[in-house]
Amino acid sequence: MKPAELNEWLSKVLENCQSIRNDLEDRLALKEEITEHLRQFFEFEEIEFTHDMDCIKLKYKYGHDPVIRDKSLSKLGMDFIITTTYSDKLGQGIVIELYPFGLNDGTIQKD
Repeated sequence: MKPAELNEWLSKVLENCQSIRNDLEDRLALKEEITEHLRQFFEFEEIEFTHDMDCIKLKYKYGHDPVIRDKSLSKLGMDFIITTTYSDKLGQGIVIELYPFGLNDGTIQKD
């Protein structure tokens, strides 16, 4: 590799790294924004997002039932399922699975 080619490669690597940092910052901002929206309706111990953010799980400690703050869930704007699961950190507890893109016959909507 010639010095000019190496410099071009280095430039592309640095550009790619910056792009990745920007994407991560955008992703964190999106997660914070939806977390604040959800705190208007629910109190929860832990929040977990799938990679595509098509399912958000609100987790509760063993023995702690979900508190829903607002009686009008129409402002929530997404389908949800209440279930139970086991977590090493929280034990057996309630989980509210939220589907921001909706559900169609129990399947996550992608469109």
